[in-house]
Amino acid sequence: MAQSSVPCLLALTLICLPLSLQAVTPPARLNSTFLQLSRQHQNWTDTQWADLFNYFRKLQLSEVFVQWTAYDDLRFYGTNSTLDKVLVAASHAGLKVWVGLYSDSGYWNRVGNGQDTRAFLNDLRSRSLAIARDLAPFLKQQSSFAGWYLPEEVEDVNWQTLEARRELLLHLGLVSRGLHELTPRAPVAISAFSDARISPAEFRDFWLEVFDVTSVDTVLLQDGIGVHKLELDEFPLYAGALAKAAHSKGRDFRIVVELFQQTGGVPLDSGPFRASSAHWERVRAQMESANQFTTSIVGFSIPEYMTPLGIAGAEKLYADYLKGAVTGVSTTVDRERSNNLK
Repeated sequence: MAQSSVPCLLALTLICLPLSLQAVTPPARLNSTFLQLSRQHQNWTDTQWADLFNYFRKLQLSEVFVQWTAYDDLRFYGTNSTLDKVLVAASHAGLKVWVGLYSDSGYWNRVGNGQDTRAFLNDLRSRSLAIARDLAPFLKQQSSFAGWYLPEEVEDVNWQTLEARRELLLHLGLVSRGLHELTPRAPVAISAFSDARISPAEFRDFWLEVFDVTSVDTVLLQDGIGVHKLELDEFPLYAGALAKAAHSKGRDFRIVVELFQQTGGVPLDSGPFRASSAHWERVRAQMESANQFTTSIVGFSIPEYMTPLGIAGAEKLYADYLKGAVTGVSTTVDRERSNNLK
Protein backbone atom coordinates (compact mmCIF):
# COMPACT_ATOMS: atom_id res chain seq x y z
CA MET A 1 0.00 0.00 0.00
CA ALA A 2 2.81 2.43 0.85
CA GLN A 3 4.49 1.84 -2.50
CA SER A 4 1.33 2.24 -4.56
CA SER A 5 0.54 5.61 -2.94
CA VAL A 6 3.59 7.29 -4.56
CA PRO A 7 2.25 7.42 -8.12
CA CYS A 8 -1.11 8.58 -6.76
CA LEU A 9 0.50 11.45 -4.91
CA LEU A 10 2.50 12.39 -8.01
CA ALA A 11 -0.62 12.40 -10.17
CA LEU A 12 -2.45 14.53 -7.61
CA THR A 13 0.45 16.98 -7.52
CA LEU A 14 0.44 17.33 -11.32
CA ILE A 15 -3.31 17.89 -11.38
CA CYS A 16 -3.01 20.65 -8.81
CA LEU A 17 -0.25 22.53 -10.65
CA PRO A 18 -1.29 25.91 -12.10
CA LEU A 19 -2.07 25.87 -15.83
CA SER A 20 0.82 28.26 -16.53
CA LEU A 21 3.29 25.69 -15.13
CA GLN A 22 1.68 22.66 -16.76
CA ALA A 23 1.79 24.25 -20.19
CA VAL A 24 5.49 25.20 -20.30
CA THR A 25 6.96 23.81 -23.52
CA PRO A 26 10.37 24.07 -25.18
CA PRO A 27 10.24 27.23 -27.30
CA ALA A 28 10.26 27.10 -31.08
CA ARG A 29 13.38 28.78 -32.43
CA LEU A 30 14.77 29.97 -35.73
CA ASN A 31 17.94 28.10 -36.61
CA SER A 32 18.75 29.62 -40.00
CA THR A 33 18.00 32.51 -42.33
CA PHE A 34 18.01 33.47 -45.95
CA LEU A 35 20.48 36.07 -47.19
CA GLN A 36 19.47 37.91 -50.35
CA LEU A 37 22.58 39.42 -51.89
CA SER A 38 22.16 42.75 -53.67
CA ARG A 39 24.35 45.31 -55.39
CA GLN A 40 24.99 47.13 -52.12
CA HIS A 41 26.51 43.99 -50.60
CA GLN A 42 29.30 44.11 -53.18
CA ASN A 43 30.67 47.14 -51.33
CA TRP A 44 30.34 45.77 -47.81
CA THR A 45 33.49 45.65 -45.72
CA ASP A 46 34.72 42.68 -43.71
CA THR A 47 33.59 44.56 -40.59
CA GLN A 48 30.03 44.91 -41.88
CA TRP A 49 29.84 41.19 -42.62
CA ALA A 50 31.28 40.40 -39.20
CA ASP A 51 28.65 42.61 -37.58
CA LEU A 52 25.81 40.87 -39.42
CA PHE A 53 27.07 37.40 -38.55
CA ASN A 54 27.57 38.45 -34.97
CA TYR A 55 23.82 39.15 -34.81
CA PHE A 56 23.22 35.70 -36.33
CA ARG A 57 25.41 34.21 -33.60
CA LYS A 58 23.49 36.05 -30.87
CA LEU A 59 20.28 34.64 -32.35
CA GLN A 60 21.91 31.19 -32.10
CA LEU A 61 21.54 30.47 -35.81
CA SER A 62 23.44 27.54 -37.26
CA GLU A 63 22.97 28.03 -41.03
CA VAL A 64 22.54 30.68 -43.73
CA PHE A 65 20.92 30.14 -47.13
CA VAL A 66 22.58 32.48 -49.64
CA GLN A 67 19.62 32.75 -52.01
CA TRP A 68 21.72 33.25 -55.13
CA THR A 69 25.30 33.83 -56.24
CA ALA A 70 24.21 35.43 -59.52
CA TYR A 71 21.09 37.51 -60.10
CA ASP A 72 20.53 38.59 -63.71
CA ASP A 73 23.77 40.43 -64.56
CA LEU A 74 24.96 40.71 -60.93
CA ARG A 75 27.66 38.23 -59.95
CA PHE A 76 28.58 37.62 -56.32
CA TYR A 77 31.23 34.91 -56.67
CA GLY A 78 34.85 34.84 -57.81
CA THR A 79 38.17 35.93 -56.34
CA ASN A 80 37.74 38.16 -53.28
CA SER A 81 34.01 38.25 -53.95
CA THR A 82 30.95 38.84 -51.81
CA LEU A 83 30.53 35.08 -51.43
CA ASP A 84 34.11 34.78 -50.20
CA LYS A 85 33.43 37.37 -47.50
CA VAL A 86 30.21 35.62 -46.49
CA LEU A 87 32.02 32.29 -46.13
CA VAL A 88 34.80 33.85 -44.04
CA ALA A 89 32.30 35.62 -41.75
CA ALA A 90 30.28 32.42 -41.42
CA SER A 91 33.36 30.39 -40.55
CA HIS A 92 34.37 32.87 -37.85
CA ALA A 93 30.84 32.83 -36.40
CA GLY A 94 30.54 29.04 -36.57
CA LEU A 95 27.71 28.95 -39.15
CA LYS A 96 27.23 26.74 -42.19
CA VAL A 97 26.35 28.21 -45.60
CA TRP A 98 24.05 26.86 -48.31
CA VAL A 99 25.16 28.34 -51.63
CA GLY A 100 22.43 29.44 -54.03
CA LEU A 101 23.00 29.42 -57.77
CA TYR A 102 21.58 31.50 -60.65
CA SER A 103 18.36 33.49 -60.30
CA ASP A 104 16.48 35.23 -63.12
CA SER A 105 14.23 38.16 -62.19
CA GLY A 106 11.83 37.12 -64.97
CA TYR A 107 11.21 33.67 -63.47
CA TRP A 108 7.55 34.16 -62.61
CA ASN A 109 6.76 35.53 -66.07
CA ARG A 110 8.46 32.66 -67.86
CA VAL A 111 7.29 29.48 -66.12
CA GLY A 112 4.15 27.50 -66.87
CA ASN A 113 4.06 28.59 -70.53
CA GLY A 114 4.70 25.42 -72.51
CA GLN A 115 7.67 25.49 -74.88
CA ASP A 116 8.86 28.80 -73.48
CA THR A 117 9.13 27.14 -70.08
CA ARG A 118 11.36 24.42 -71.52
CA ALA A 119 13.78 26.90 -73.10
CA PHE A 120 13.81 29.06 -69.99
CA LEU A 121 14.49 26.17 -67.62
CA ASN A 122 17.22 24.85 -69.92
CA ASP A 123 18.96 28.22 -69.77
CA LEU A 124 18.47 28.48 -66.01
CA ARG A 125 19.95 25.03 -65.48
CA SER A 126 22.89 25.72 -67.78
CA ARG A 127 23.78 28.90 -65.89
CA SER A 128 23.42 27.30 -62.46
CA LEU A 129 25.52 24.27 -63.32
CA ALA A 130 28.19 26.52 -64.83
CA ILE A 131 28.39 28.44 -61.56
CA ALA A 132 28.52 25.20 -59.58
CA ARG A 133 31.38 23.89 -61.76
CA ASP A 134 33.32 27.10 -61.08
CA LEU A 135 32.66 26.99 -57.36
CA ALA A 136 32.86 23.25 -56.57
CA PRO A 137 36.67 22.93 -56.24
CA PHE A 138 36.74 25.94 -53.90
CA LEU A 139 33.68 25.01 -51.85
CA LYS A 140 34.89 21.45 -51.24
CA GLN A 141 37.70 23.00 -49.20
CA GLN A 142 35.41 25.23 -47.12
CA SER A 143 34.38 23.88 -43.73
CA SER A 144 31.37 26.23 -43.74
CA PHE A 145 29.87 24.84 -46.99
CA ALA A 146 26.59 23.05 -46.20
CA GLY A 147 25.14 22.37 -49.65
CA TRP A 148 23.53 23.86 -52.75
CA TYR A 149 20.33 25.88 -52.95
CA LEU A 150 18.22 26.16 -56.12
CA PRO A 151 16.72 29.69 -56.26
CA GLU A 152 13.73 28.67 -58.40
CA GLU A 153 10.70 28.31 -56.12
CA VAL A 154 8.05 25.68 -56.77
CA GLU A 155 4.38 26.38 -56.06
CA ASP A 156 1.02 24.86 -56.96
CA VAL A 157 -0.17 27.22 -59.72
CA ASN A 158 2.23 27.10 -62.69
CA TRP A 159 2.84 23.35 -62.77
CA GLN A 160 -0.69 21.94 -62.95
CA THR A 161 -0.67 20.98 -66.64
CA LEU A 162 1.02 17.73 -67.62
CA GLU A 163 3.34 19.53 -70.05
CA ALA A 164 4.51 22.11 -67.53
CA ARG A 165 4.98 19.48 -64.82
CA ARG A 166 6.99 17.29 -67.17
CA GLU A 167 9.37 20.17 -67.91
CA LEU A 168 9.76 21.00 -64.23
CA LEU A 169 10.50 17.40 -63.24
CA LEU A 170 13.02 17.08 -66.07
CA HIS A 171 14.73 20.28 -64.99
CA LEU A 172 14.90 19.38 -61.30
CA GLY A 173 16.09 15.87 -62.10
CA LEU A 174 18.93 17.05 -64.34
CA VAL A 175 20.10 19.91 -62.13
CA SER A 176 20.01 17.91 -58.87
CA ARG A 177 21.88 14.99 -60.41
CA GLY A 178 24.41 17.36 -61.97
CA LEU A 179 25.11 18.97 -58.61
CA HIS A 180 25.49 15.60 -56.90
CA GLU A 181 28.00 14.53 -59.55
CA LEU A 182 30.08 17.65 -58.82
CA THR A 183 29.85 17.36 -55.03
CA PRO A 184 28.53 13.92 -54.02
CA ARG A 185 28.40 14.74 -50.31
CA ALA A 186 26.63 18.09 -50.64
CA PRO A 187 22.81 18.05 -50.40
CA VAL A 188 20.57 20.03 -52.75
CA ALA A 189 17.75 22.19 -51.37
CA ILE A 190 14.80 24.01 -52.92
CA SER A 191 11.88 26.10 -51.64
CA ALA A 192 8.18 25.51 -52.09
CA PHE A 193 4.94 27.26 -51.22
CA SER A 194 1.22 26.87 -51.73
CA ASP A 195 -1.41 29.27 -53.01
CA ALA A 196 -4.06 26.78 -51.84
CA ARG A 197 -5.03 26.20 -55.49
CA ILE A 198 -4.96 22.45 -54.96
CA SER A 199 -5.91 20.31 -51.97
CA PRO A 200 -3.31 19.25 -49.37
CA ALA A 201 -3.58 15.69 -50.69
CA GLU A 202 -2.85 16.84 -54.25
CA PHE A 203 0.03 18.94 -52.91
CA ARG A 204 1.44 15.84 -51.21
CA ASP A 205 1.09 13.73 -54.36
CA PHE A 206 2.80 16.41 -56.47
CA TRP A 207 5.83 16.38 -54.18
CA LEU A 208 5.92 12.61 -54.02
CA GLU A 209 6.36 12.71 -57.78
CA VAL A 210 9.12 15.30 -57.45
CA PHE A 211 10.97 13.13 -54.93
CA ASP A 212 10.53 10.02 -57.08
CA VAL A 213 12.17 11.47 -60.21
CA THR A 214 14.75 13.89 -58.76
CA SER A 215 17.54 13.76 -56.20
CA VAL A 216 16.54 16.95 -54.37
CA ASP A 217 17.45 16.27 -50.75
CA THR A 218 15.85 19.12 -48.79
CA VAL A 219 12.60 21.01 -49.29
CA LEU A 220 11.83 24.26 -47.49
CA LEU A 221 8.13 25.11 -47.27
CA GLN A 222 7.41 28.85 -47.03
CA ASP A 223 4.50 29.54 -44.71
CA GLY A 224 3.20 32.40 -46.89
CA ILE A 225 1.80 34.32 -43.92
CA GLY A 226 3.61 37.57 -44.71
CA VAL A 227 2.20 37.72 -48.25
CA HIS A 228 -1.23 36.25 -47.42
CA LYS A 229 -0.70 33.09 -49.46
CA LEU A 230 -2.06 31.07 -46.56
CA GLU A 231 -3.61 31.88 -43.20
CA LEU A 232 -2.35 30.47 -39.92
CA ASP A 233 -5.16 27.91 -39.73
CA GLU A 234 -4.55 26.76 -43.34
CA PHE A 235 -0.79 26.36 -43.25
CA PRO A 236 -0.67 23.19 -41.08
CA LEU A 237 -2.74 21.34 -43.69
CA TYR A 238 -0.11 21.88 -46.38
CA ALA A 239 2.85 21.59 -44.01
CA GLY A 240 1.60 18.23 -42.81
CA ALA A 241 1.06 17.02 -46.36
CA LEU A 242 4.55 17.95 -47.55
CA ALA A 243 6.22 16.75 -44.34
CA LYS A 244 4.60 13.35 -44.81
CA ALA A 245 5.73 13.16 -48.43
CA ALA A 246 9.29 14.21 -47.61
CA HIS A 247 9.69 11.84 -44.69
CA SER A 248 8.24 8.91 -46.63
CA LYS A 249 10.95 9.40 -49.25
CA GLY A 250 13.78 9.98 -46.80
CA ARG A 251 14.04 13.71 -47.56
CA ASP A 252 14.79 16.58 -45.20
CA PHE A 253 11.82 18.89 -44.48
CA ARG A 254 12.08 22.44 -43.16
CA ILE A 255 9.75 25.40 -42.82
CA VAL A 256 10.38 29.02 -43.76
CA VAL A 257 8.71 31.54 -41.45
CA GLU A 258 8.09 34.92 -43.10
CA LEU A 259 9.23 37.69 -40.75
CA PHE A 260 7.55 40.51 -42.67
CA GLN A 261 4.14 41.89 -43.50
CA GLN A 262 3.61 42.91 -47.12
CA THR A 263 2.47 46.54 -47.44
CA GLY A 264 2.72 47.12 -51.17
CA GLY A 265 3.03 45.43 -54.54
CA VAL A 266 0.96 42.75 -56.25
CA PRO A 267 -1.72 41.80 -55.26
CA LEU A 268 -2.17 44.80 -52.94
CA ASP A 269 -1.36 47.37 -55.63
CA SER A 270 0.57 47.75 -58.90
CA GLY A 271 3.68 49.26 -57.30
CA PRO A 272 6.93 47.58 -56.24
CA PHE A 273 7.03 45.10 -53.37
CA ARG A 274 7.13 46.76 -49.96
CA ALA A 275 7.04 45.24 -46.50
CA SER A 276 7.44 46.01 -42.82
CA SER A 277 8.79 43.80 -40.05
CA ALA A 278 6.09 41.59 -38.55
CA HIS A 279 5.01 41.85 -34.93
CA TRP A 280 6.52 39.34 -32.52
CA GLU A 281 3.18 37.81 -31.47
CA ARG A 282 2.44 36.83 -35.07
CA VAL A 283 5.96 35.50 -35.63
CA ARG A 284 5.72 33.45 -32.43
CA ALA A 285 2.45 31.93 -33.62
CA GLN A 286 4.08 31.06 -36.96
CA MET A 287 7.04 29.41 -35.25
CA GLU A 288 4.80 27.39 -32.95
CA SER A 289 2.83 26.21 -35.95
CA ALA A 290 6.03 25.26 -37.78
CA ASN A 291 7.37 23.49 -34.71
CA GLN A 292 4.61 20.90 -35.01
CA PHE A 293 6.34 19.54 -38.12
CA THR A 294 10.05 20.34 -37.81
CA THR A 295 12.63 21.89 -35.53
CA SER A 296 14.48 23.22 -38.60
CA ILE A 297 12.87 26.65 -38.97
CA VAL A 298 14.26 29.23 -41.40
CA GLY A 299 13.62 32.96 -41.11
CA PHE A 300 12.86 35.03 -44.18
CA SER A 301 14.71 37.14 -43.93
CA ILE A 302 16.54 37.98 -40.72
CA PRO A 303 19.01 40.57 -42.13
CA GLU A 304 16.25 42.88 -43.39
CA TYR A 305 13.44 42.22 -40.93
CA MET A 306 15.00 41.04 -37.67
CA THR A 307 18.37 42.67 -36.96
CA PRO A 308 19.40 46.19 -35.91
CA LEU A 309 20.90 46.48 -39.42
CA GLY A 310 17.52 46.06 -41.09
CA ILE A 311 14.55 48.29 -41.86
CA ALA A 312 12.55 50.33 -39.35
CA GLY A 313 11.01 47.90 -36.87
CA ALA A 314 13.59 45.16 -37.44
CA GLU A 315 15.53 45.98 -34.27
CA LYS A 316 12.34 45.73 -32.20
CA LEU A 317 11.51 42.30 -33.63
CA TYR A 318 15.12 41.26 -32.92
CA ALA A 319 14.80 42.34 -29.27
CA ASP A 320 11.33 40.83 -28.89
CA TYR A 321 12.51 37.54 -30.36
CA LEU A 322 15.49 37.33 -28.03
CA LYS A 323 13.28 38.02 -25.04
CA GLY A 324 10.59 35.58 -26.16
CA ALA A 325 13.05 32.85 -27.13
CA VAL A 326 14.69 33.06 -23.72
CA THR A 327 11.47 32.91 -21.70
CA GLY A 328 9.80 30.49 -24.10
CA VAL A 329 6.68 30.11 -21.94
CA SER A 330 3.52 29.68 -23.98
CA THR A 331 0.26 28.52 -22.43
CA THR A 332 -2.60 26.89 -24.24
CA VAL A 333 -4.51 30.15 -23.91
CA ASP A 334 -1.57 32.03 -25.47
CA ARG A 335 -1.47 29.65 -28.42
CA GLU A 336 -5.19 29.87 -29.05
CA ARG A 337 -4.97 33.66 -29.01
CA SER A 338 -1.98 33.63 -31.35
CA ASN A 339 -3.84 31.47 -33.86
CA ASN A 340 -6.23 34.36 -34.40
CA LEU A 341 -3.47 36.85 -35.22
CA LYS A 342 -3.03 37.87 -38.83
